Amino acid sequence: MAPAEPVGRKQEARATGGQVVRFAFVGGVCTVLYLVLFVGFRVAVNAQVANVLALLLSAVANTALNRRITFGLEGRAATREHAAGLLAFVLGAGLTAASLAVLHHLNHHPGTPLEVVVLLAATVVATIVRFALFRWWIFAAALKSDETAAGDT
Repeated sequence: MAPAEPVGRKQEARATGGQVVRFAFVGGVCTVLYLVLFVGFRVAVNAQVANVLALLLSAVANTALNRRITFGLEGRAATREHAAGLLAFVLGAGLTAASLAVLHHLNHHPGTPLEVVVLLAATVVATIVRFALFRWWIFAAALKSDETAAGDT
């Protein structure tokens, strides 16, 4: 078991401003991963399938990185956190799938570059929702637990 971090670093990791910066960094990395995966999958499958596959793979990485980097949580992740992260994935998949559906309704052959632009815009909205879910629901119990333990020392 790793030694406990100094309380000051954990408190800093919880500050919302710092979290937003770290969340944006992780989100940027994962968005690039998502778009690269989407374009790669798009060669072999339709846009909706490529979207779901790329989003699923990048969402797993995103949840793990945000847990560690954004919210400063260490150790083994709780099943509840992974299940809640899956809900965040479903919301993101719904937003991006709906965006693709609207695009394909308006333009029957939009091309991959336009699909990427639409997905990027939908991902920005999904990211804002995901931060709120992570901060105030998914990792809230673990953050509170760490605060309580830090107060006991």
